[in-house]
Amino acid sequence: MTDRTEIREKILKTLITVQPNLADATIEEHTSLSDLRVDSLHLIEVGVLLEDTFGSAVRFDEWLERERAKTDNAYALSSLVDYVSEACHS
Repeated sequence: MTDRTEIREKILKTLITVQPNLADATIEEHTSLSDLRVDSLHLIEVGVLLEDTFGSAVRFDEWLERERAKTDNAYALSSLVDYVSEACHS
């Protein structure tokens, strides 16, 4: 099993792989992917890499659908970490 801290670190590593300029950025739990200027093309890359990293239990498109339904705090790092954690532990 993977703990939340390890999941967060893997997600951050994935974001930096897709957008190397984020290596020096301060990324908090509440930071949204749009705050990091992750555009739709980068989002697809992130999704593919996360599915490769965490396996078929993680369906990135499912997380995106959840986030689209939110009225505030959408696409936050904490939400993505929570989703991946749930998917890995179910």
